[in-house]
Amino acid sequence: MIWKTREIDKEHIKHLSQRFEIDTLLATILARRGLDNPEDILYLLENREVFLLNPFLLPDMDIAIERIVSAIGDMNESRNGLLQAISPEKVMIVGDRDADGITSTAMIADYLLDYGLEPILRLPQGDESYGLTNLVVKEAFDAGVTLIICVDNGSSAYEAVALANKFAIDVIIFDHHDIGDNDLDATAFVNPKRSDRYQNQQLSASVVVLKALFALDFYMTGAFNRYDILLYANEIAKNHYQVMALEVVNLEIRSVLHVELNLLEVDRFRSERQKIIQFVEGREIFIYGGEEQTKLLSIALGVDVFAHDMQEQLRDLYPALAQFSLIELIKKSKFFLYKDRPQIRDALLLLYRLLLTSDPYQLRHYHQGFSLATIGLLADLAPVLGENRIIIQRGLEALNSGKNVKVSRLLSHLHLLNTALTTNELNWKFIPLINASGRMGQPDIALRALLSSDIKEQEELAQELVELNGQRRRLTMQWWDVLQPGMKASLQEYQRQAVFVCEKDLPRGLTGLIAGRISRVYDCFALVVAIKNNDTASASMRSPYDFHVAPFIEHCKDLFIDAGGHAQAGGFTIPVLHLSELEKRLKTFVQKLITDTHVVKKELEREFYYDAKLPHEYFNERAITVVERLTPYGSRFDQLIFYVPSVKLESATLVGKQEEHLKLGVMIGSSHWSCLFWDAAIRFAELEIGISLDLLCKIRKESGRYQGFQLDLIDFREVISEN
Repeated sequence: MIWKTREIDKEHIKHLSQRFEIDTLLATILARRGLDNPEDILYLLENREVFLLNPFLLPDMDIAIERIVSAIGDMNESRNGLLQAISPEKVMIVGDRDADGITSTAMIADYLLDYGLEPILRLPQGDESYGLTNLVVKEAFDAGVTLIICVDNGSSAYEAVALANKFAIDVIIFDHHDIGDNDLDATAFVNPKRSDRYQNQQLSASVVVLKALFALDFYMTGAFNRYDILLYANEIAKNHYQVMALEVVNLEIRSVLHVELNLLEVDRFRSERQKIIQFVEGREIFIYGGEEQTKLLSIALGVDVFAHDMQEQLRDLYPALAQFSLIELIKKSKFFLYKDRPQIRDALLLLYRLLLTSDPYQLRHYHQGFSLATIGLLADLAPVLGENRIIIQRGLEALNSGKNVKVSRLLSHLHLLNTALTTNELNWKFIPLINASGRMGQPDIALRALLSSDIKEQEELAQELVELNGQRRRLTMQWWDVLQPGMKASLQEYQRQAVFVCEKDLPRGLTGLIAGRISRVYDCFALVVAIKNNDTASASMRSPYDFHVAPFIEHCKDLFIDAGGHAQAGGFTIPVLHLSELEKRLKTFVQKLITDTHVVKKELEREFYYDAKLPHEYFNERAITVVERLTPYGSRFDQLIFYVPSVKLESATLVGKQEEHLKLGVMIGSSHWSCLFWDAAIRFAELEIGISLDLLCKIRKESGRYQGFQLDLIDFREVISEN
């Protein structure tokens, strides 16, 4: 193994440290990871919801929201004070069998249930085909459904959407998978990949639904599609004023009007004044600055200005913010630290967004939704970068504070609330239970567990999830052993670049799990096919390196009944008679991999890049603080890797059921540290108590361990004395 790090510019590190008021160690790590532009740093250091992207930037979001609200229809206030639909439409929610699909279904279902609707919840059972199919559309028609909401599927459901249109059933799609070249004739197709206008293309379906919950709650505030005006006036000389008017719809600036009003230039003054009066006429007006702004605007416009003073209305919520003028805010507030040249319009829009989203009750479904959105996001291995980081942090906060009562109760039944939940607990202890339900062909069990209001029923469902996960583990191990000979033969046939396995009795729900394991173990592209019947087969694809499965789907699309995917994962349904052709095309695809230097694994010693070389005096609370500040870690944002030179080995033992792991005790400076080196028992013979070692390691928080932290080793090497 080769240990490497990236060169850095010390002056650049100094600049980052001073501008963003961060430790030089933290600045060094960000620079080495290429995450040193202001926007990247914002999402690494901040967790405020106001920094999340505007849901209305997603294509068709406004259309989707209006159609859902229309399906709810008129409402009355019930005895308990909640609004309930009087005569709603019949709605079907079509989800997927994995954790992202199940959580997405639960989120939109919970919203509709809260308003008294009883949606039909349709997840693929057993080995049923994924997504919106003709069969599902016919079921909806027979049940009198007038609106189908697809979550985590639908982006390639051309035939089924066409059939729904024929039956006069509207279809709304909330999805994140790759889209086809042809237009999909759905009522609303909400997918970030449809437009560059929404800057985060790497959402999970659960986060797309979370964005929809925000938009739905926002609709209910009465501010949806309302044209508001943000006004700002400035006296640039005696009798000479500048006025800026921002027209804002759904929290986004639609148009801007700048005028200069010179009272001494009478004709031009009247013309410019009339422009701005017409621009703001009949609209709600928002200002920041109270009496001063009202006075300036009244002089400039020649009329009394009645406006909402955002400074006064935000005073109780953000007292530190409201004590400054707008210009002072731009200079002093951290809200504007991450823009190179923040403008007045940026400040006005941010303050307006803070004001309109300040009532937690009005946005209650959205706030509750963070819990399940985070679970879906982590389960789908979406990058832990950009706004996804804030969503995960808010989701963990919601899970630990019990904002979603049903989810918290389920976690309690599973004994997962004894300590603060982290991404690690969710990834290893909770998400596998939700996924097991779908993989064993019974996703409804997990869905009911997430939605149940009955304590006893939820406890029973929690136990069923535990049992299903146990069955899934045993079945996976059995099939792994069965498929081993085929895997090894395939690995040789495809020159160690791919594994192709195909079995008739393989459960459909295990294909993704086995493909993922093949990909990790053999470090190659994996394609696992389960033959469902004599006519069709279902398959899952996984890739371990930074490679998108879309090229393979494109290479074989004429063979598939349906297909979908995103970076490093995908799936498809294929007629059995096309399987032999699929194998042939995989061979041509592998040949392309071998010649593509951007994709192929190099047969060289593996390189590991570390984030910082830490002298012993740094390996204390300073390093731990940096590690903690950059949580959460996950896909595309791995845990920090440190190079620690010359530590003294105090102990070395083998641990694990089969003594397959290595546990070391080392002295770093004046502190004792426990280290675990997973699956490294073979290296035990290299060690002798008292020798000095260089370590390549991660610092991991571990409850019950010394000081709550331990080291996970990546590699070690003995320090050879020159004497």
